[in-house]
Amino acid sequence: MSAFLMGLAVMPAVAAAQTATPVPDAETVPAATSVPAVVPPAEGYVRLPANTPVQLEIASVLSSKTSKIDEMFPIRLSAPIIIDGKVIVPAGATGEGQVVHAAKARALGKAGELILAARYVACGDVHIGLRGFRLGESGKDNSGAILAAVAVGGLIATPLMFVSGGESIVPVGTPGNARLMSPVDIRMEPTPICAAPTLDAATTPAAGTNVPPDAAPAAPALVQSK
Repeated sequence: MSAFLMGLAVMPAVAAAQTATPVPDAETVPAATSVPAVVPPAEGYVRLPANTPVQLEIASVLSSKTSKIDEMFPIRLSAPIIIDGKVIVPAGATGEGQVVHAAKARALGKAGELILAARYVACGDVHIGLRGFRLGESGKDNSGAILAAVAVGGLIATPLMFVSGGESIVPVGTPGNARLMSPVDIRMEPTPICAAPTLDAATTPAAGTNVPPDAAPAAPALVQSK
């Protein structure tokens, strides 16, 4: 075969080599996106799932007249948090709520206003974050003391239980409910991190001592729900 013919024979092969799609290097190929595995709680711990419902009660008197914006107030669990039949956080565990908005009663009979939020319940040195606070007992008919909620300005307006002199009053022991903001791992072994609270008689007033003597059915006051 002449050199000319041999050159014609190899030209297609050279052209194919020049136009072939290069094979990408393995290091430049992105790895397939994987969903991270859920890490179980460590040994001796129990996980409280997000949105676990909790039942609360207000532990100090709140008034639209005296409460200040950003002021913290005490709350406590009125029922234990139970997972798989085991008490993880006992009733009486304390925490804090926050006054988001407070306005005194005004002229023309406009009642005072309060916007409240439950922030956390403490378990040892762990703060269990809360959200979605509402006055009233979850799963119960509260219509006798608290009227149906209505939307006001994007928040949830819930009539409080008492009003005195135009001011909205939240007595000690007023029930409420909320949900866990995010999952929390609680140590149970070798010893539970949440010790059963000691009831302090000095901070637990007798029933009815915080109700104003001239209390009447409340005018609407705002309660935050997030």
